[in-house]
Amino acid sequence: YKASNHIVPCTDDVTCTNGCCRNNPCLNGGTCTEVCEPTSVRYNCSCPLPFVGKHCEIQLRRSCQDYKAARFTASGLYTVTDDRNQTFQVFCDFDSEPGFAWNLIESFYRSNKHLFQNIVFYDDYQAISGDAPNWQAYLVKRSYLLWLRDHSTHWRATCRYNTDGIVYTDYLRASLKDFDIIRDVPTVKDVCRPYEYVNIRGNECVNCTARTWYKKGDYPLHIDSYYQDECDFDGSKIDAALNFEDNFGWYDEINPKFRCTSSENDTTQIWIGGK
Repeated sequence: YKASNHIVPCTDDVTCTNGCCRNNPCLNGGTCTEVCEPTSVRYNCSCPLPFVGKHCEIQLRRSCQDYKAARFTASGLYTVTDDRNQTFQVFCDFDSEPGFAWNLIESFYRSNKHLFQNIVFYDDYQAISGDAPNWQAYLVKRSYLLWLRDHSTHWRATCRYNTDGIVYTDYLRASLKDFDIIRDVPTVKDVCRPYEYVNIRGNECVNCTARTWYKKGDYPLHIDSYYQDECDFDGSKIDAALNFEDNFGWYDEINPKFRCTSSENDTTQIWIGGK
């Protein structure tokens, strides 16, 4: 029978309809299910991630790339949401490289290098200001790192982004497909690794290899521009490297000509991102 409020009461094994889903009010691929019990709610939308809301009208931002796709253009702090509906802040760089959006995962002053000398991204670590991105001493929580990794294709290292923005002197970028610093576990402490671009003190190479040190218990991620045996990159081609000079991390041997280490307050950044 039809109730006076025009809601068809349902019993087990009975399919009912109140017509509320006829025009599918659910957006973005949501599935509409009519509610037959007497209630003010006449239908529910089951929303595919990353959409939420009564009509699946709200898109959760999963990374800086999602914000860029939504035409956000101002680099800065943004809130992203992971697959457990946990929100966290990330610093996004939208405009330093055409088409790319970058998520900051690490930044530190040269004076704070000791806090980062035992860190590898592919194994558990203690986050540093993990919920509050900053330039002087920051290392993202690893659960957030893994989430951002799933939405990224590249990683890069920069110097003094907080003061200089992107400068392609003292800069490197690599594909995570070719060199995954987050998921792949190195078996040797140093080896020639593939990069899309490497520039150290003006010495540069494109789509080339550079000897990279990276192994838990031995070294954090870094390049020694002095010792590049058997690799494409030449760290002394136009400007000579100092003996055993460290670049983009470790910093046991420092060259003041390298922009990350010119002074105690100069910074090093590691980012992951994509187009």
